[in-house]
Amino acid sequence: MKYFVTIAGRTVEVEVDGDQVTVNGRARTAVLTTVPGMPLRQLLVDGRPLGLAVERAGQGRWGLTFVGDRWETEVVDER
Repeated sequence: MKYFVTIAGRTVEVEVDGDQVTVNGRARTAVLTTVPGMPLRQLLVDGRPLGLAVERAGQGRWGLTFVGDRWETEVVDER
């Protein structure tokens, strides 16, 4: 599935095929897991863990917090 993700005014193309993710042509292995009952996610990118707080902000809109910095994002699929 292909998505267009806008963060801080910059749009990138993200293609997801299982645990293989390609961002603007650069392939990575990525796995996203949730912490039950909390807005926390653990994202493993090429085996490196990243902790994120994720809040839904409307259809296709998300607030992401990573290491104290917050970004408003918009995700649109190719359909």
